[in-house]
Amino acid sequence: MSENTTHATIEAIARNSYGQLIAYIAARSGDVVEAEDALSEAFVAALDRWPVDGVPEKPEAWLLHVARNRIIDAARHHQVRRKSEEFVPLDQQDPSLWSRPLMDEAEDHLRTAAGFRRMGRYQLEAAIQSIHAHRAQNGLIDWPEILLLYEGLVKISPGVGALVGRAVALAQAGQAPAGLAALEEMGTNRTSNYQPYWAARGHILQLLNCEDEARKAFTRAASLTDDPALRDYLFSRAAE
Repeated sequence: MSENTTHATIEAIARNSYGQLIAYIAARSGDVVEAEDALSEAFVAALDRWPVDGVPEKPEAWLLHVARNRIIDAARHHQVRRKSEEFVPLDQQDPSLWSRPLMDEAEDHLRTAAGFRRMGRYQLEAAIQSIHAHRAQNGLIDWPEILLLYEGLVKISPGVGALVGRAVALAQAGQAPAGLAALEEMGTNRTSNYQPYWAARGHILQLLNCEDEARKAFTRAASLTDDPALRDYLFSRAAE
């Protein structure tokens, strides 16, 4: 599928359906500005994926699905800070504060996507988030299942974020040495200035009781963020 076809399709949707898409998203999120931001991110994702995967049969539905996932992610990440502006990692957040309607809607769309029996990058990413969301129901995170999904994700889209996520999942599933090895296989060209890599490295090294190396990794991660709350959290991990 050519980039020209992708651009033509997106331009047609923006011209003919933009207002309807915004209204549909905003009706569920309650925030027009947030809906506009989410749809813009969905268009960017389409520009990235459609030339490779082809324009989907229902492009408007594809854009809605991606936009809704962006809103759900934003709502979840909004919980990353308590009132004191303290950074709180996802696995330590209070799931009772997450948006139940948005999580239920995401689950409905994930089940619908599964019915097409065509697994792709966004379905796998959504499935990983779904497992995290299930902690609101049972208080548990199924790390072996998350690892299985990451194994599929890195085969389809081996980006640096997915590779770091797989390494963390390995460690959290009880395979910390394998998680560290997976990080070291990535190479410095891709990771030298990638903050999540260094945070993940510090965490896994702590699991392995390599305190000096962990401290250096967390300090490096802290130096790579402009977010004061995240930086304070990383420095606190380095001091553990």
